[in-house]
Amino acid sequence: MQCLDKLKIITSINNIKDIDKNLFQTVIKNETIQYYKYQQKTPSSLLIMIDYIHNELVIEFTSKVLKDNFIHLINKNNIYECLDNINKLGICTLNIDNIINNSEIVKCDPAKDIDFQDIKALKNYTNSNLVNNSKWKNEPYQNGFAVRKVASTPRCKERTVVYDKEKELQDAKNKSFLDSLSDKEKCLSYYKDKIRIERNINTKVQVL
Repeated sequence: MQCLDKLKIITSINNIKDIDKNLFQTVIKNETIQYYKYQQKTPSSLLIMIDYIHNELVIEFTSKVLKDNFIHLINKNNIYECLDNINKLGICTLNIDNIINNSEIVKCDPAKDIDFQDIKALKNYTNSNLVNNSKWKNEPYQNGFAVRKVASTPRCKERTVVYDKEKELQDAKNKSFLDSLSDKEKCLSYYKDKIRIERNINTKVQVL
């Protein structure tokens, strides 16, 4: 089953209601509302944009929206739970069924967590076995490394990152997320000696 750490979807603007406009940024141009935008980075990353120019609703979130269940990543079995948890924030009401059945994926980060301890050895092995060093580069990445396609553009970036998930969770930036869990020790225990392999897909062409 395909699992994702991040997902960005576009759906009908009619799939949202009960918008708390006090929490959304309002962008107005020529006395016309362009869009409403809600964005948070902690405890989980979430973006909701009601775009009146393109008549669409944009929703982007990470697996942390699943709270204690984020160890399962985003998948077809818990996508309803992801959107339901967004509704529980009380900032708006999403029509979950319509979104699931009538949306377009425009960005996603497929990911897999595996048991592995020596990430430095894996980095050295990957670097020494790149077939075409003029096309692919092994680059530094926090708590791990990244393999990037040199010819890729910012809008069509081809990159796979590998990092120590246990260490990443213990970074200060994740403190509010861990504190929001009912059992953070269970979460940290699950990721002990695990690495994450994650591919960044940033365009619809790559998704397809």
